[in-house]
Amino acid sequence: MKELKPEKMINAYKQSFKEFGTSPSSLLIPKGRQELRFKSFLPYIKKNSTLLDFGCGFSDLAKFLEKEKFNIEYYGCDLIEEFLEISKNKYPQFTFFKDLSSIEKSGKIFDTIICAGAFNFLYCNDEKEHFEYIKNILLKLFSLSKINLIVDFQTEFVDFKVSNSYHQNISTVINFIIKNLSRRFSIDHSYMPYEYNVNIMKEDEIEKKLNVYKK
Repeated sequence: MKELKPEKMINAYKQSFKEFGTSPSSLLIPKGRQELRFKSFLPYIKKNSTLLDFGCGFSDLAKFLEKEKFNIEYYGCDLIEEFLEISKNKYPQFTFFKDLSSIEKSGKIFDTIICAGAFNFLYCNDEKEHFEYIKNILLKLFSLSKINLIVDFQTEFVDFKVSNSYHQNISTVINFIIKNLSRRFSIDHSYMPYEYNVNIMKEDEIEKKLNVYKK
């Protein structure tokens, strides 16, 4: 798979930033829904752990986790230069990466990786090709996690779809996860009507005698 340069997505976020500035609206998130998304992640995050926010935007997740007293060693990554610059200025104590390649080159491994909203805008005109890129990214991110990878998607169960948005078929992504990442995962389709997250757990070894997961 060649390296993706999602110019259409990047340009859309840059234009949105010019219009709305430092706001969730620049991240193409409707008002009031970002915190609902963050709250849905909390059961899967351990306090006093390391966390990579892949597609971090303005690092609002770092502020949210601080408010929830999770004491996370936070790392961020975003392709949008303007977003990354704001995050660096807001949180000079944290480390930020410009892309997946720079994360891999660092040799850093994280307890938890969160990928929130990064796949909701079509990278290209072909949805099948878009999903191929998603699979490639998930493979790399999962290899960089110690405990779990949390990723959210827009669901297919909607009344309409906005132009250039991507809605992930649940069965398709779960089939990929089981075959390539882990048999141990959970799905939450309860926090918003058009979105769901998947928590993919690293430890999926089975205790044969009891037929349960070891941890």
